[in-house]
This record gives sequence, C-alpha cells and structure tokens, in this order.
Amino acid sequence: QEGRPLPERARLVSRTGLVAALLWLAGAGGAEPRLALAPERFDFGRVLPGRQLERTFSVVNFGSSALEVRAVKSDCGCVVAPEWRSPRRLAPGERASLRLAFDTGSQPGHVLRLVRLLSNDPQRPVRELRLEATVVPAGVPAR
Repeated sequence: QEGRPLPERARLVSRTGLVAALLWLAGAGGAEPRLALAPERFDFGRVLPGRQLERTFSVVNFGSSALEVRAVKSDCGCVVAPEWRSPRRLAPGERASLRLAFDTGSQPGHVLRLVRLLSNDPQRPVRELRLEATVVPAGVPAR
C-alpha cells in the first residue's frame, strides 16, 4: 500500500507521537540539578542518654546544572547542622559535607529523627536523611 495517503486518524496519531518523542528528548537532554545524599540513613545503635552524637553526610549534585539547597530542616530541635548555611549552591559534580549533631535526650527507647533538604531538584525537591539511635539507661552497655 505504498504511496497511498494515511487516513486522517493515523496522521494525527503519527504527528502526536512525533511531538511527544521530541518533547521527551528535549526534556531528557535538558540541564537539571540532581541531589544525592550518602548515606541516606544512619543508625547510631545503642547510646547513653544525654550524648551529643555527630555524623557527616555527603550532599552531591549529580545533575548537569547548579543545585541550590534552599534549606535543611529537622523535625526536632535535637538535630542541628551547625556549619551549614542555606541557601547553598553546588555546581554539577560538586560535593559538600553536611555535619549533623544529634542530642540523644534523656528518655530511654528508640529515637528516629528526620532531616529534610529542600532544593531545586525538579525530580525530588525534598530529600530526607534518617538518624536513629536506641537510648539505653546508664549501666546498660552502649557506645
């Protein structure tokens, strides 16, 4: 059936598919920031009450344009990022250290704290870090 014109519906579907493919390719090749965290979670294990614990996380822009970390927010005043200043820009491929200080508090039991990073990453504008610990009473073996 070579040389015969396509029916109107087939031409429309063909044009729509071509436009969709071109838009997808344009978006896939676009310059976008991408935020990665390493590690995304950390468990301090068994710890004594009232301890000040620290852990450093890597914040990486693996995208192809500048990443802006607009804010670092904890779900509790017991976790702070003492040296981090927001907003912070990372060039493509750049890595920064995010040191978190975690006060275990005085109550025994499992503790889970979330720290959120807000950024201009269009795929995942909010990323979470998880800090965990099991606070044990004095006299019980801990770190």
